Amino acid sequence: MAIDPPHVSRRVAVQHSRFTIHGTDREGLGRLAERRKSRVVKLTIAGRNVQDMKNDLSTLGIVETTVFPDLDGLCRELEADYCSEPIERK
Repeated sequence: MAIDPPHVSRRVAVQHSRFTIHGTDREGLGRLAERRKSRVVKLTIAGRNVQDMKNDLSTLGIVETTVFPDLDGLCRELEADYCSEPIERK
């Protein structure tokens, strides 16, 4: 079940986020996605296509800071743009 949060932070608002409540069955959402006329869809992206997808999203203006408008998002975006290797975080 998806619910609207009672308090909306900027990050939640930008992402049009919802909170989900589900049971203890780890496959519950997967089975829900398999149902006919379900509004839940499972999307699998092959690892070899991830970078191309990130590039396409960036071209459309969807970058870390548009999805995560906080310092963490800014840091990840700057790292992706200016670092040749990811920075190890503790």
